[in-house]
Amino acid sequence: MDFIKEMLAFERWLCTNYLPPLSQLLWHKLFMLCNGAGWPEWIVVENASLMAQLHLKRTASFLEYRDKLIECGLVEYQKGRKGHPNRYRLHSVIGFQVESQNGNSFKLKAQTVPQTVPQTVPQTPKHGNCHRP
Repeated sequence: MDFIKEMLAFERWLCTNYLPPLSQLLWHKLFMLCNGAGWPEWIVVENASLMAQLHLKRTASFLEYRDKLIECGLVEYQKGRKGHPNRYRLHSVIGFQVESQNGNSFKLKAQTVPQTVPQTVPQTPKHGNCHRP
């Protein structure tokens, strides 16, 4: 993964999609863990470690924020078992578009663009601000 391109794509995605602040922070923490590990397909990390990084005490709160990332298609999760922590796979945000599901949740979907159509670069807001709901 290209660190800068992924980070910018995630920030652009946030300009048009709502994600709770602690879910955003969790994505950043997972992103940095993947980067530090050399971008393996999956990373293994315990809930307690991620909860400490987010300063969360309640497991239910952590699971709620993690599930938002999963619902959006930003992260894939495999439940661990005793002695084997959970596994996470980050999905690239580059080249994806948002597809509405069930009217109020969103999932990332691979974007297919015909090769003959010229690609345009989205315009960034003048002062870097985004409209958020």
